[in-house]
Amino acid sequence: MSNISGRYAIVGVAETKVGKRPEASTHSSHLECIKACLDDAGIKATDVDGFITNQPLNDAHRSYAVRMANMARMQPNYATDLALGGATPIAMVQNAVMAIEAGMAHTVMCVHARKRGTPDPTPGHPIRHGDEHWEEPWGHFSGRRRHAQARLLE
Repeated sequence: MSNISGRYAIVGVAETKVGKRPEASTHSSHLECIKACLDDAGIKATDVDGFITNQPLNDAHRSYAVRMANMARMQPNYATDLALGGATPIAMVQNAVMAIEAGMAHTVMCVHARKRGTPDPTPGHPIRHGDEHWEEPWGHFSGRRRHAQARLLE
């Protein structure tokens, strides 16, 4: 990949409500964040032709990104979901740049939402996935994610 410095920008940022939200599911949190990102960027769902999201911990789906994009009325040329632990958010940005560089997309949305504070009302696999003691020994990894995202904005 050639020098990409100054060629790409993050134009919309959003965060869902944080806390115990028994009414929310992983799906609804993703959709809430998608809408807020679109509003912040000043674009429509039809303007997005690339979509990247994380894989849910408690609701097993194949092609989760395609499902979320469809629910949000997007029709992306490029869609994928990633599961890289604490590295997922930065890997999303890397994948977005690679998709644009490859000509697969022009406007890529990256959304990371996870239901962790309260059990998800949707039936599926339990939230615990067995590797918390390796990936999150001192608690939720959002602090590391925020530092990585702040570094991108420098």
